[in-house]
Amino acid sequence: MVFAKLSIALSVLAGVDSSALRQTVFLNERMTEAELRQTLLDEIEGTYGSVNQRGRLISIEAGLSAMFKALPKNEHGKLGHNTVRYALHRIFVQRHGWYIKGLEPHAVQVNLSSPTGVLKEQVPSYVEEIFEQRLGKQGFGLHDTAVLAATIEHLIHSEAEGRLMKAYGVRELSMSADLNGTQMESILDSYMKHYILSDSIAAKIDDKQMNEVFPGWPETQIFVRDILKEFSNGFAKKFAYNKVLEVVEEIGERYGRFQDSECRMMKTKLMSLGDQGVGRIPLQNFYKTSLDDSSFEFQESPAYLKMLGAMDDQDQVIIPNYLGSTSNCIASSNLYSVCCINECEALMGHFEHEVGAPEASPQQILALVSNLPSSSVETPRQLPADLTQRLSLIAEQHEGTVQLHGRLFAQWLHHAYPRECPFPHVTGSISPVTPDEWMEEHGNTGFYATKDEMVEHSKRSSELERSEELLHWINEEELLVPRVQRRKNGGVSFLAFMAFGMAVVSMVAKSASSAQSVKSAVDKLQGRDSSKSGGMVLPTFTQKSHLV
Repeated sequence: MVFAKLSIALSVLAGVDSSALRQTVFLNERMTEAELRQTLLDEIEGTYGSVNQRGRLISIEAGLSAMFKALPKNEHGKLGHNTVRYALHRIFVQRHGWYIKGLEPHAVQVNLSSPTGVLKEQVPSYVEEIFEQRLGKQGFGLHDTAVLAATIEHLIHSEAEGRLMKAYGVRELSMSADLNGTQMESILDSYMKHYILSDSIAAKIDDKQMNEVFPGWPETQIFVRDILKEFSNGFAKKFAYNKVLEVVEEIGERYGRFQDSECRMMKTKLMSLGDQGVGRIPLQNFYKTSLDDSSFEFQESPAYLKMLGAMDDQDQVIIPNYLGSTSNCIASSNLYSVCCINECEALMGHFEHEVGAPEASPQQILALVSNLPSSSVETPRQLPADLTQRLSLIAEQHEGTVQLHGRLFAQWLHHAYPRECPFPHVTGSISPVTPDEWMEEHGNTGFYATKDEMVEHSKRSSELERSEELLHWINEEELLVPRVQRRKNGGVSFLAFMAFGMAVVSMVAKSASSAQSVKSAVDKLQGRDSSKSGGMVLPTFTQKSHLV
C-alpha cells in the first residue's frame, strides 16, 4: 500500500504514467528495495531529464562535464555534499543567472546541510531520500549530479506554471481556451509583473504604474515579445495553454542573461566613479551620483554594504561583490533569485577546461592568466611581481600546487581580475540578507544611507593604489574537501612490492619476529626508514573542509 501511494504521489508530481509504474512495482512481488529504488530513480531521470523533450538532462550533463572533471573527488572518485552543492550553484548561475536558495556559497550553515535539501517541501520525501542515499553512500557521479540539477530545474518550471495560472486569473481568461496574439501579450505582461514583483503588488498596478515602479519595464516587454515571435508564425496564431507554458518557461531560462545587461551597465558606471583600475571605489565616490542628481541608485548604507560583504575595512566598495549582492537581485521566487551573473564563472570555467584537474602548478596558472582576457583586462599581459609571488606562496601550502577551488586561489583571482572576480570572504564572516529580510528585521532604518551620512563621507578624500589593494589579503585557506598530503617517494615500485612479499614469507618462517618483519615491509612499501621513525605516519589534513 505504501508503494502504491508513493507511485501515485510521484506520478502527480512529475507527470509519470502511474499505471505503468504500479505495474512495474506489483508484477514482481519479490522486487527488492534496491530494485524498487532504481526503478523510481529511472522514472525521475526519464521525467525530469526530458521535460518538453528538450534534452535538458543531456544539456546539463554536458555543461557540468569540464567542471566535474576538475573538481576534487572523494575516495570513490565522486563528489561529496559540499562539492555537489558548489557544482549545482555554479551550473545554475552559468546557465540562467539563477541563484538557488539553499545553495548560496556564503550560507553560514553550509556544511551542516545537504544539497538535496533544496527539494524539501517541493517533492515527496521519498524522492529526496533517493538522492540523499545515493549521495551519502559513495557520492555523486556526473550523471547523478545532472539528474539532481534537472530535477531542480523541473521544480522551477512547475513554479512558473503556478505563476502563469495567477496571470490567467488576473486577466479573467480560461486556461482551456486558445489565446489570440493580443490576449497572449496581455497574459505575458501579467506573468512578468508577478515574476518581478510580489503577488500583492503585481495584482494591483497597471502598465503605467509598472513603468514607475520598474524602469526597465519597456525593455522587458520587448524581450518577452521577441521570444513570443519565436513561438508563433504571425500575430493571428492561436495559443493553447501548453504553448503559453512553453513560452513562459523559455522566458524564465533566458531572463537572467537578458537582465544581466543592466548589471554590465551598472558596472561601467561604478568604474567611472574612480576605481583606480582595482575594482574598488571610495565610499564618497559611491554616493556621488545620489548627491549630484538625486538618483535612487547607490544609496545603501555602510552597515548594509558591510553585511553584504560589498565594502572593505577601508570604506571601499568592492565592485564585483556589490554587483553580485542580493541588493541587485531583480526577481525572486520560493526556489531562486535572478541576480547579476558572476563574470568570474567564465574565467573559472576556462581554467577547469584547460587544467582538467583540481590543482595546477603556479607556472601553468600564470601562463593561462597572462593570455586570458576579461571584459576589462586585455591580454597578453605581464602580471605584477607581488601578485606572482602571492601565487607561489599559495602553492607552498599545498606541496607546490594551487588548489583551483580553494579560497586562496579565489582571492588571488580577485586581485588578478579585480573588476570581475569577487573577494571571497572567510565563511561565516558575512551574513548577506536581501533588502526585504533587512526591512523585516530593522524596518527602513539603516538600509539606506541618509543624506547627512552621504555628505559626511563625501568630505573625505582618498585614492586606492594596487599596493594598498593587495593589503586586503586574508591568508586563510578553505577547501571543498580535505587534501591529503602526498608522501615523498610514495610510489609503489615492483621492487618494493617484492620486498613486501619476501617479508611476508619471512614472517611465516620466523613467527617469533613476525611483528617486526611486517612493520619493516610496510615501511619499505611506504618509502620510510623504520629505524628513524617512531611510529606510523598518518595522512594530515591541514585545511578547513568547507565550501568557499
